[in-house]
Amino acid sequence: MYPTLEDQDIMILDIISYKLHGLKRFDIAVINQGKELIIKRVIGLPGEKVEYKKGKLYINGVEIKDPYLDDDTSMEDISITVPKNEYYVLGDNRQNSLDSRTFGTFNKKQILGKTDLVIYPFKKFGTVKIKE
Repeated sequence: MYPTLEDQDIMILDIISYKLHGLKRFDIAVINQGKELIIKRVIGLPGEKVEYKKGKLYINGVEIKDPYLDDDTSMEDISITVPKNEYYVLGDNRQNSLDSRTFGTFNKKQILGKTDLVIYPFKKFGTVKIKE
C-alpha cells in the first residue's frame, strides 16, 4: 500500500463501521487471504464491471478518477465483472502489489473490516485521507 502506508505502520481495524455501512470505493480493507492478512484498497463493488483501459478506470462503463494510479504508472488492461458478495481490490503501489489481479476477487466473508486510522509511528498518527 506504499506510499499511503509503509511497512510497520500500525492501524486500528474498524469492524463496527464496516458491519453497519459496508465498504465504499477507495476504502482500505483488511482481508483474510488464507495464510496472512493483507491490506488493500477497494476498487470494485459487488456486481460492478471494473475496467482499466489505457490507464483509466471505468466502472460500469463510466470513467472514474483513480487518484491512486499515477500518470507515470503503467497499468495493464483489466475487464472483470465482480461477482455478488465479492470485492475487487488493488494495492496503492500498483507496480508491485499482490492483489485481485493475482488472487481474484475476495468474498465479503474474507473481509475483516476497514481502516483509515494510523496509530504508529506517532508522527503519522491520524486518518489516511482519500487522494483527490
